[in-house]
Amino acid sequence: MYPQELLLLLLTGISIIGTPMYIFFRKEMINKPTGNGFHPWRVFKVTTINSILCVITYAIFLFMLIFVIYKQGFNLSLEVIVLSVIFLIIISLTLYGNGMYVSAIVIEAFTQPELRKQKSFKTQFIATDLFHGPISHIIIYSGYVIALFLLSIIELLIENKASIPPIVMIICGIIAGMIYCITQNFNGTIRFQFRTSLATLCLFMFFYVSRSLESMFDYSLTTFFIFFSITFIATSLMYYTFEKKTKNKKDMQWYKYLEY
Repeated sequence: MYPQELLLLLLTGISIIGTPMYIFFRKEMINKPTGNGFHPWRVFKVTTINSILCVITYAIFLFMLIFVIYKQGFNLSLEVIVLSVIFLIIISLTLYGNGMYVSAIVIEAFTQPELRKQKSFKTQFIATDLFHGPISHIIIYSGYVIALFLLSIIELLIENKASIPPIVMIICGIIAGMIYCITQNFNGTIRFQFRTSLATLCLFMFFYVSRSLESMFDYSLTTFFIFFSITFIATSLMYYTFEKKTKNKKDMQWYKYLEY
């Protein structure tokens, strides 16, 4: 098994374990009224878990890139170099987005109820509201989708073929796609990640067809990306259809400060 394949399995395992933990602690923090026995330790738990998950994810993506291009002995084509630079920028932005997110939720957590009732509150906290909601979530979670897309393209260009059966990556991709859908539903910005996934999947298929490459199942990251994207898109559509029928589409709208 190649190191990048092992890291992808590790990333899937982390998402299975870490996502429920984060959602649990985040809901606990949301449901606890501010100023009513609120303790800074609860903010610390949420921000620590979120930061650890983001840093680990960043490291895994970075090392996956290194291991993928290592096969070429770093004797890379211009295409691979350009895509690698874009990839590094994207994953670095996810860390920036995480810092934005953590700062916003800490500010919100310690905003007293009396201040929230002031008429000027909504205007004063427009930036915090956006940083916590769509901006940080788009930078982080759309960034991960784009990074995975770029890794898949780089893998195809280098022709770094899989060392494990494709069924392993198919299963991991399906699981990761479903978990990602759950996470984005919770965040309330799923429509943006949906568009990102749909766009990157279409771009990938265009690249794949135009290059007349071998079977995509010969490549681990590519197989994972395809089934991750398809699962996320399909699950999101099913969720949206269900919410539309029940007339409860709040999770498909912009992030709302008072709701989360």
